[in-house]
Amino acid sequence: MKKCSIVAVAGLPNSGKSTLVNLLVGVKISIISPKPQTTRTQIRGIITEGNTQLIFIDTPGILTGSLGSGQEKLQKEMSRASWGGIQSSDMILLMIDAEKKSADGIELCKKIAREKIPAMLAVNKIDKISPKILLPLVAELNAAHTFAATFMISATTGSGVDDLKKYLLENAKPAPWLYAEDEITDAPARSIAEEITREKIFLKFHQEVPYFSMIETEKWEEDEKRITIHQTIIVQRESQKKIIVGRAGAGVKEIGMTARKELEEFFGKKINLFLFVKVQENHI
Repeated sequence: MKKCSIVAVAGLPNSGKSTLVNLLVGVKISIISPKPQTTRTQIRGIITEGNTQLIFIDTPGILTGSLGSGQEKLQKEMSRASWGGIQSSDMILLMIDAEKKSADGIELCKKIAREKIPAMLAVNKIDKISPKILLPLVAELNAAHTFAATFMISATTGSGVDDLKKYLLENAKPAPWLYAEDEITDAPARSIAEEITREKIFLKFHQEVPYFSMIETEKWEEDEKRITIHQTIIVQRESQKKIIVGRAGAGVKEIGMTARKELEEFFGKKINLFLFVKVQENHI
């Protein structure tokens, strides 16, 4: 009998959700950067082992406070995506950063409890704190919500992740698969390419990068050996464009080189990547 479950991976910003989903799937499908809420939409990663298929929804980080009036629209859209993924799932995997004990984490546990969906707790980054701090934190989180299971993991080193994966596979519900056995994500190729470029912008300009930067694919040509991609980086102000372009185009050139390398690894083809930067106010 086939089994299939949708698992929403939820948590506060920068709790390690994307890192964990990439590790579970075995391929990088979600971008990672130190910038909060790098993930903006639901990204699905798929693993199929034996008779079981798990679909992981990498949801945007859930904000409990306000980002300010300039970011309210984006905040609402990302919150809607997060809770939409949670409410459409069969299981919830709540990730908490062990280094950042906060009232927000406790409040999120309580909110998850209201959804009446089986939920597991994954306390991440356990390699960075002592057991004296970790164990009371786990107890406090479980007091806020009775989780079906609790796992102490490190999404970076992989510690504890095998046990988590085994639990999820064993507790998947009897159901037909939603995807072919060899699929690892439902994201279109263009979306993956756009996300990879966006990640490189965040990594290079962590402090200066415009929070609202977007990527649009203007042209995509593909044959058996190569893919030619024309992408436009959209920012809100001329000053932001200058930051990304850099002196004599050095900034955008570096972004293109690092993005091209990862794109070639992902698609297994030669990549010709052309980047353009334009200003478009209120593009969110």
